[in-house]
Amino acid sequence: MDSHRLVSGREPSTELQILRMLNTESARNDPRNHTIPLLEFISFGADWVFVVMPRWPDQIFSHDFGKVSECVQCIEALLEAFDFLHEHQIQHNDVLGQNAGINVIANYDALFLDGLRDPLVVRYALYDFGRSLIHGTNGNWSINEMNSVGNMLNSPFRHLQAQIPSLGLLLDEMQSSGDGLGLTARQALQRFQEIKASLTKEQMESPVYDRRWNRHTGILLTNIQNSSAKFGPNRQGREQSGKASRIAS
Repeated sequence: MDSHRLVSGREPSTELQILRMLNTESARNDPRNHTIPLLEFISFGADWVFVVMPRWPDQIFSHDFGKVSECVQCIEALLEAFDFLHEHQIQHNDVLGQNAGINVIANYDALFLDGLRDPLVVRYALYDFGRSLIHGTNGNWSINEMNSVGNMLNSPFRHLQAQIPSLGLLLDEMQSSGDGLGLTARQALQRFQEIKASLTKEQMESPVYDRRWNRHTGILLTNIQNSSAKFGPNRQGREQSGKASRIAS
């Protein structure tokens, strides 16, 4: 299933330039390039360019994560994506969960779906480069953008600090502001990979019991599937279920 997007008009756009850069053979061979893979560029005369891409909905955080390892995979993919972009002097400049997708079409109301986040088949990707910038030199823009990335990761993953205390510290450091504070994309990725390497097999395979953290109240929303298994159906049964359709890429 495909979707399309107008990316350039009579004046060539920065978005078109970036998409061409991200979809060269060498760029696609980089394992950190978790940006939406394009299927085709379609030109109408000299004035308009459309791109055809897989339909990966913005449901990257919509459904429960079953295990810590599934959370780790998602976080690492996003940090790798920003490390790749920043290495090529590209600032996404619109860091929101709605601008990241998953290769699945599923019911938004089905909170837990068996196999949806199977590490062997799930893929995550950034898209929507309509506000993106290309920089000529390194600068504070990388640290500033990673502040936004840390903020994006707060809600779906901050609750994991109960199981991985160092993750909360990393998110805090990413969102620090002021001279000498904050992290570049490369620094954030390296710190996270150090955290990942420190986790035992038992920690990676442990269930995730919470699904959202509210930064204003600190309130946690519960993972329906795992809380039912841990606390019994009287606390919170599996109220939502459904089927997911995996999108081939």
